[in-house]
Amino acid sequence: MKTNLKNSKFAERVAARRAQNGRRGLRRRPPRWLHPVGLERMYLNNLVGRVELLEQEVMARLVKRLPQLVAQAEVSLDVRQDDFVDDIKAIMAALSVGITAIYGDIEDYAYGVGLQVANFNAEQYKRVIKSTLGVDPFINDSFLQQRLKVFAAQNATLIQSIPRELLKDVEGVVLRGLTNGESVATMQRDIQARFKVSKARARLIARDQTGKLNAQLTEVRQERIGVNEYIWNSADDERVRDSHKVLDGMVCQWDNPATYRRPGSKELLQRSSIGGYVGAPGSDYQCRCFPEPILEDLIDGSA
Repeated sequence: MKTNLKNSKFAERVAARRAQNGRRGLRRRPPRWLHPVGLERMYLNNLVGRVELLEQEVMARLVKRLPQLVAQAEVSLDVRQDDFVDDIKAIMAALSVGITAIYGDIEDYAYGVGLQVANFNAEQYKRVIKSTLGVDPFINDSFLQQRLKVFAAQNATLIQSIPRELLKDVEGVVLRGLTNGESVATMQRDIQARFKVSKARARLIARDQTGKLNAQLTEVRQERIGVNEYIWNSADDERVRDSHKVLDGMVCQWDNPATYRRPGSKELLQRSSIGGYVGAPGSDYQCRCFPEPILEDLIDGSA
């Protein structure tokens, strides 16, 4: 199946360039469409840093008071009072206020990250297309602002759930620990374990969300110059999903994501037969695959 570029203005520009310079400077295979690794790491470090700030607050306001709360609980439980519970509630309320200081700007920050990912993707788009076809591609980002607003809002919801759930877990650890007579060391260890989980979740969000946005923008930009077919490229390491290993090197279509075909074959195969969720490259959970646009028809002048 040929790349559908016959009626596009971009195809006309490529044809004019080819008429002037022939195939000189053109490449049959595009260079690798890079993943925004640096931006992913920046986002990851920021989100983990916010969890660490909250951890410092919990250590200062709650963990340091655990010996006092343990002693207070021992007396309160003996006389069937719950004064220590009121104290814990007051501490947790103060920590909840601290969440606003740490996460209050998160939607604006996420929008900024999304904008940087979009700019990175645009540079990759221009580099890959120009180095292959010798013509600068169109950059029409009229769709971008709304896409970034959605990205920022979704990310803010995901990220803000981390401290809320974390403090709820921490409160539960302390209340259970005091009621069951656990040691300060045991409660502190359990609290630190909760923070470890929250940091891992922050890392997951940063990796997953930057990859998904990059994949969405790649799809839009390839389709905007008429590219419908691409070659699925995996990261070629032990972390690649089995279903994505099957797709590695296969020809896929943006407008028919349920199928794929082997290079040189016209027979469409069903992705459902290989198991697992398979969307566009980079859209799956922490997927690092990328789509190599098929531009051979333009290079050969047959589009």
